[in-house]
Amino acid sequence: MKLEDTQTRTIKIWDLPEYYDIILVNLSNTYPGAGRLTLTADSDSWSHYWNAMGEDRPLEQFLLDTNVDYIVMKLGNGISSTLDERDDEQCAKAIQRAILKARRRGDITAAEAHQAYFDIEGCENIYNRWMYTDDFYACGRVDDDDIKWPEPPSNPAYERLEYAVTKMREALTQLKEKTDATATV
Repeated sequence: MKLEDTQTRTIKIWDLPEYYDIILVNLSNTYPGAGRLTLTADSDSWSHYWNAMGEDRPLEQFLLDTNVDYIVMKLGNGISSTLDERDDEQCAKAIQRAILKARRRGDITAAEAHQAYFDIEGCENIYNRWMYTDDFYACGRVDDDDIKWPEPPSNPAYERLEYAVTKMREALTQLKEKTDATATV
């Protein structure tokens, strides 16, 4: 077993206008071109290890050069920016509009349209049930391309993590500028 006593840089960010009281950023440059980032904010914690950041590039520079969405995806284990749910009432209306289009084209009869139209009223989790089951009478009778689904809501967990990453990058930029200004004096 080999041991090496290493140092981890910790940056404390506080007095933030949104989401968190304090964000702690732990940066560990394992060896040239590899490092681990751990963000801790209130009761949340995220961590990721990069083993190929580019030869002799420190973690701090890698994080400044890399897209925020990529860092969020890695820290959040593939977290999505939107939720996989939609407003049931809006989804029902979208399907009902598609049923009317199918009826106007003559793809379904008036009786089929009537049954399909009222089949979805008052249902829950309509989007997922439509996409992944055959629960509704209209599933096989309406062209999915005719359905204009409402946009899914944004994911609050993604937004919180994105905010923490953005604030971390702002802090790294400020610290880099401060170091560069001191070095030129």
